[in-house]
Amino acid sequence: MKKKSKKGYKLSEETKEKLRMQEEARKKEEEETKKNLSKKEFRKIEKIEKKKNKKSKDISKDEKISIPKAIETIFSMVYLGFLIICIWKFFGLVKTSKVFLLFGCLATILAFGDSFHLIPRIINNLKTKGIKYKEFWFGLGTQISSITMTWFYLLLYITYKKLFPENLMGLGFDLAIYITVGLRIIICLLPQNNWYTESNKNTKISVIRNLIFLVTGILEIILFARIGNKFGYGLWKMAIAIGISFACYLPVSLGAKKYPKLGILMIPKTLCYMWMLYMGLDLIGKVG
Repeated sequence: MKKKSKKGYKLSEETKEKLRMQEEARKKEEEETKKNLSKKEFRKIEKIEKKKNKKSKDISKDEKISIPKAIETIFSMVYLGFLIICIWKFFGLVKTSKVFLLFGCLATILAFGDSFHLIPRIINNLKTKGIKYKEFWFGLGTQISSITMTWFYLLLYITYKKLFPENLMGLGFDLAIYITVGLRIIICLLPQNNWYTESNKNTKISVIRNLIFLVTGILEIILFARIGNKFGYGLWKMAIAIGISFACYLPVSLGAKKYPKLGILMIPKTLCYMWMLYMGLDLIGKVG
């Protein structure tokens, strides 16, 4: 019988004993069930538990910015900041020489194109769940930066012509630069590039547009290499910077999808562009 107290009803000793026996019987049944489980079933349960643990670990990892992402973000912000300083400095020297107007335009083209490429990546790295429509923004950024990078080399050629009008290579060289630049820009605009679909890159068209771009790069390497240290400008080093930038850019462009670690080469490639602009800053006091 249940004994009534002020607080309510208490279980009798007999009822408590029955409940204890029922709990023991349930535990024995569970133990027997576990013993009867086959090895395969037991392994399946273990795999499910491991997957759950992995998911929980991945979630905790996503909540923090990884070291590579932090380095990428800091480097990108420093690079964009450097471009802004260069733009301000070069345009402030326009009255001194029109060459600085061209270098200012070079810095502006890089800042414009790389902003589309880098800002979505910076935001994606800083946000726990990443940005919405990541494939679209990353694809758009790559397309725009590919076009502006091509314009950069055309403007660099025009800068050379301004600095060394007596050391031009003739009409044929001019046409080679303009044709390769024009072809690459047209190819970059084609929908066959599949810029906005990460899983459906068109390898053939990627190879074609980058081979054309390589021709532009080789022509400009020859151009600056042959000028030497004329007037003490030291612009022969431009050939080295262009060569290194292409050596880093092409493996990333052609193989980063299959081998993502190749993306690290974009850091030395970007440093080469910073070096090119620094060579322009080094002309202060030499050109006028």
